[in-house]
Amino acid sequence: MPTESEIKLRLSLGQLSKFSAHLWVKEHGKQGPTRKHLHSTYFDTPDLRLLDQGVGLRVRRMDHRWVQTLKGDNSGKAGLQRRQEWEGEVEHNAPDLERLAAEAKIGVLKESDLASRLIPVFETDFSRTIWLLWLGDAVAELALDEGHIRAHGRTEPLSELELELKQGAEKDLYSAALHLTEIFPLAVEHASKAERGYRLYTQQFSPLSAPGFVPVEAVSDVQSLSYWLAHLQYGERLLLERCDSQGSSHLRAAAEGLRGVIIAAGQKVEISLQEDLDWLTKGLQASKDFSEISTLVAAPHYSRLLLRLGKYLAELEEKQ
Repeated sequence: MPTESEIKLRLSLGQLSKFSAHLWVKEHGKQGPTRKHLHSTYFDTPDLRLLDQGVGLRVRRMDHRWVQTLKGDNSGKAGLQRRQEWEGEVEHNAPDLERLAAEAKIGVLKESDLASRLIPVFETDFSRTIWLLWLGDAVAELALDEGHIRAHGRTEPLSELELELKQGAEKDLYSAALHLTEIFPLAVEHASKAERGYRLYTQQFSPLSAPGFVPVEAVSDVQSLSYWLAHLQYGERLLLERCDSQGSSHLRAAAEGLRGVIIAAGQKVEISLQEDLDWLTKGLQASKDFSEISTLVAAPHYSRLLLRLGKYLAELEEKQ
């Protein structure tokens, strides 16, 4: 079953020349930069049946070919986006559901009237600059995308960086993302292009699923860390994306929970990671209003902490 693992980072417009010229990109970019213009149309039913089932369907124009892609829901945490993905060529700018249903065992694809109900709902149009990075034993694709998302006559700028794992471990992907955030003014982007497109199309946010309950007794370090990271990301998105003050309580609880997990791990964790969590915990305790907490969580320091925690989780999962 094909799975895509990537970390997405926001950046300000016009950063391409800085990336191309930087020594780290030149040293690790064994192939590239190559440039492509990519135009994608995303399809769904008028009542957004695919969105309701947690899948996204697009057809993209690539090098004089039409390529359809179906992606499942995100199962990653701490900035990592991990999705099942099915991809294949089609004859024109329209999905071939019969081919997809044969490969992807997803119930909604078997609905008899689905193909006749599909309509274009939004599109993305952007230039992509690609490097293939050698990162020790790992290989990752670094893609810088600049362009627009369009829906119902509305347009939203697109400027982001994607690190997609091609070979190796997810901890190596985190290491590369951390290095890039030390060099460039980047922030973790949790929303996919599809999520942003649906937001533009509906003028509403997609529902956020609150983290489930994990029993306190007899849970592993991986389960505890994963749970509190999900809480942290949930609180961040409530606060920064939706301007919902309830995000503050989730952030405070998650920071305390994460701090407890890291302290319990003792010498197995770098002192600097403990210090970063102390910075977040104390900052959240000291911040009294929405604006102060938003500024804290929007800071580059927070994004680097999130990625460091994600790397630590990936290392623990690798040892299991």
